[in-house]
Amino acid sequence: MGAELVRRGFSIISGNASGADQAWVRGGNDVDPAKVKLCLPWRSFEAQAIHPGNVVAVLDELQSSEKVSYFHLAAKYHPAWDQLMLGARKLHARNAMIVEPAQELVGYVDHSRPGGGGAGMAFRLADGHFGIRSWDVSK
Repeated sequence: MGAELVRRGFSIISGNASGADQAWVRGGNDVDPAKVKLCLPWRSFEAQAIHPGNVVAVLDELQSSEKVSYFHLAAKYHPAWDQLMLGARKLHARNAMIVEPAQELVGYVDHSRPGGGGAGMAFRLADGHFGIRSWDVSK
């Protein structure tokens, strides 16, 4: 699917998590790695899966005001934000980085996890804050 989207002129923005995220990325990288942007919570996150041609943005390396706005959005849309440790908060704030520049969101929500996991957070941000059309391919 990632390869087909890039062939059709789309770019992929991903959090580079193992599983579906990296599958989309591998497909996009097979066509044009420069059309794949990875939004990472910290520099070493899933580093083995990063292609040298990918565009990489790292939450920990953003300007302070930008980072705070991503954390604020994640806190607003996560049902149990106060219960999360810093690493988990960074993973969810990274989802705001992924969704913000998107025109459409395509992803797989794991409905067996509370809130749908990280993808569930991305869909809540897309629908609730950014007004982006979203496609949950798990349905």
